Amino acid sequence: MTILPESRHALAQELCGRPVTSQADATARLTLAKDLLRDGHDALADALRDQVLSTFPDHDAARSDAMAQAMKRADFSRLADLAAAGLAHRPDDLELLRARGIARRRLGDLDGAIIDLRHVKQKNPSLDALALMELGRALSATKQHSEAIAAFDMAVAKAPNIHLSCMRRS
Repeated sequence: MTILPESRHALAQELCGRPVTSQADATARLTLAKDLLRDGHDALADALRDQVLSTFPDHDAARSDAMAQAMKRADFSRLADLAAAGLAHRPDDLELLRARGIARRRLGDLDGAIIDLRHVKQKNPSLDALALMELGRALSATKQHSEAIAAFDMAVAKAPNIHLSCMRRS
């Protein structure tokens, strides 16, 4: 059964007024949130996801979707908050630590970014190019040039054109 976009919007508004009652309800709301994003109703999708996270703070799919949207929108404050909340439940989660490190660098918390991204790099030597570029930028800004150059070199080795995309987004 297909739900028309205007019906999805009305359903989501109704659900926002009700508590999340179960994991199945949470899954249904996340599915609806994805449809709402496709329809251009980002704020309503965020509200549904936030409801799921307030009821189930360790809900991986809700946190992952919310973090992906925050990254896409360059909302690094929200990304940092989501990652920090996730780390409260999963302190050893390298993906959450990576996301918080990237967000911290973008928000100007260079020391925090370096701590997070160095830890991820130590635990996961195959750290992705974006995270390595962010680590390199934070190290460079704090005058740790030799380590910054090594991070930049590793990033370019993993993704030879990364410097072009990162120059556009810095």
